[in-house]
Amino acid sequence: VKEKAHFESFFNPIVDEDNNIIGATALARNITNRIQNENKLKISEENLQSLFDSVADAIYVLDTSGIFINVNKSAEKMYLCSKQELIGKSCKSVAAPNLNDLDKVYKISQEVFETGAPCTFEFWAVRKNGEIFPKEIVATKGKYLGKNALIATARDITERKKNERSLQKSQEKLQGIFNL
Repeated sequence: VKEKAHFESFFNPIVDEDNNIIGATALARNITNRIQNENKLKISEENLQSLFDSVADAIYVLDTSGIFINVNKSAEKMYLCSKQELIGKSCKSVAAPNLNDLDKVYKISQEVFETGAPCTFEFWAVRKNGEIFPKEIVATKGKYLGKNALIATARDITERKKNERSLQKSQEKLQGIFNL
C-alpha cells in the first residue's frame, strides 16, 4: 500500500519589463512528515480530552490568580452549566454564599503553588439552579499549556454528609440511652 505524499507549493510569476507574465518559478516542498505529525498530535489531544472528560470527579484547571481556565464534563454536570459559563470565573462564582472562608481557600491555593504539596479541603458550592451542596476538593500544582496551574478535583459529598449526620444522631441517641 502506497502512502499519500503531501506537498506545499509556491508559485511566483516572472514578468517582463512591460509587466507581462512570461513564465513562473515554482517551489514544492514535501510536508508529509509534518502532516503525519499534526495528525498524531490531533489524535493525542483528542485522547487526552476524552480522558479528561471521562473522569467521574469534576476537574478544574485554574491559573495562578485562581481563575478557571479549563473544566471537564463532570464539572459542567456538577454545576449544571456549560464550560463557557465557568471559564474566566473564580471559585467565588460557584461558592455558596457565607458558607466558605474564601480568604482561606485563596491561601490554600497559594500554599499549593509555593510548596507543590497537594491539599484536601471541603467547600460549599452552589449549582446554577441554586442548590447548595458540599464537595471535597483535592488541589495539586501542575502545568497547563506550559504555565503553572492549580489542578483541582472535586467530588460531591452530599451523601457522605447525610450519612455522617445520621451516624451522629444515632450516637447521640445511644449516648442518651447509656446516660439514663
